Amino acid sequence: MILYGINKRNRRDGHMEFFHENMFHGHAWRPSRLLYGCHAETPPESEQLNRTIKDMPLQVVREGTCIPDIFSPHGWIVSQEVKDRLDGVPNLTFGPVNFVRLFEYPWALGDLSYRDDPDYMIADKLGHQDEALFFFRKPHNWDLTIRLQPYYELQTVPWEQRESAYPDAKLVTLVPGGGRYSEKMLDEHPLIVSGSITMTEPIFERIQQFFNLDFYSYVKFETDFKTGFGDSLKVNIIERV
Repeated sequence: MILYGINKRNRRDGHMEFFHENMFHGHAWRPSRLLYGCHAETPPESEQLNRTIKDMPLQVVREGTCIPDIFSPHGWIVSQEVKDRLDGVPNLTFGPVNFVRLFEYPWALGDLSYRDDPDYMIADKLGHQDEALFFFRKPHNWDLTIRLQPYYELQTVPWEQRESAYPDAKLVTLVPGGGRYSEKMLDEHPLIVSGSITMTEPIFERIQQFFNLDFYSYVKFETDFKTGFGDSLKVNIIERV
């Protein structure tokens, strides 16, 4: 079986600043448990609250003149067109996304003019150049909101539930693409979100064109689920991009 492991590139890859990474992906969050007066140690009845917070729309703030079809501020967000391409994929759902702020700001890889922006200077001075402070100092553009197409968060079964359902799953130690897999698991879960994304070749071919490879990398690998070393599967790496 041929699989793809896909992950975000970042400044450590050496061809972008943290600023550019943030401008492409934006920032996203869910309502904090602290907003509800909860602490790390909470009683059993808080499980309903945990589910309620998890089911809340992902909140996004970002540059809005050119929103990519796939971006990953916190989780993986896709456009309506990508969602349509993934129609019928088993054990994949699409959560709501709420764009709370969209602003207009010209930028490009390699362009360092943002360093002269007063809002960036303030964020940089406070040590938050990699946080959302810069974003929140930019005015919201209602015209961008009006023109916005629907976007969705990719949601798959949590890894704890998935792995417990497939006790024969064996380990793949790749980055990206690592995890425990079995042939049956991937037949029933051909797209798995767990920080990075792992997907089967037919699923990748549906949406390959939507990944901006300036900001994403992938590894294409093969395993036959019959050969390995103890608890690990033997993997043949076909391509790294």
